Amino acid sequence: MSSLKTATSSSLLLTGCLLALAPGAAKAHKPLLHKTCWCDAVAVDGNQNVKKIMSISTGLVFHVVVPTTGDRGDCSKQCGVLFDQNRTAIAAQACNLNLPNGIDIRALWWIGTQNANQVRNAPLQVKYGQKCPGNGWMSNTDNQIGGITFDGKCKGEYTLTWTPAHPGLPPLSPPANGTPIGNWGFFWNGHLVVWGTASNGGAPWPPSSANGKMCTI
Repeated sequence: MSSLKTATSSSLLLTGCLLALAPGAAKAHKPLLHKTCWCDAVAVDGNQNVKKIMSISTGLVFHVVVPTTGDRGDCSKQCGVLFDQNRTAIAAQACNLNLPNGIDIRALWWIGTQNANQVRNAPLQVKYGQKCPGNGWMSNTDNQIGGITFDGKCKGEYTLTWTPAHPGLPPLSPPANGTPIGNWGFFWNGHLVVWGTASNGGAPWPPSSANGKMCTI
């Protein structure tokens, strides 16, 4: 009888140990959910219609069952930073999609299948090109004579000779590149650069879709 009692006690002890280990073992082997941080640049019109412009890979994957508040903040911050870094590409794609001037461009982020949240927004600015006169006037966008300008400015150059007008005067040092000369123009690499106007014949032609367009946000 004593040996049976001993055997029974040992069996109960082993069972108790297994039960004590079971919760920990189950927790250690419970699969983690891989939650991806998503980020999209979208356009939203006045009727709240959403059109995706492009997806931006965040490179963030959260290996947790439910992302914490801190994790959500990381996703939001990453999406905002990537939106700022890719503004030029986003604007160019918006141009390709023929989105209208002034439409709201937003950055939306979400984790896994959660609802999307906004982290950035800015209006799309669409500008059509203007052709500069071909008689020596350059585009301020690409410095080409008779080229297309997207900032509404054409410019002409005049060469300067940096010598004193009267004997005995010291040599004159040129100003730094980009030094403005009132509203008339500016100095650049030994030249006076004048802005084109209607009065001097250098004003650009009216904007036209035939001259292409440029989008910025």
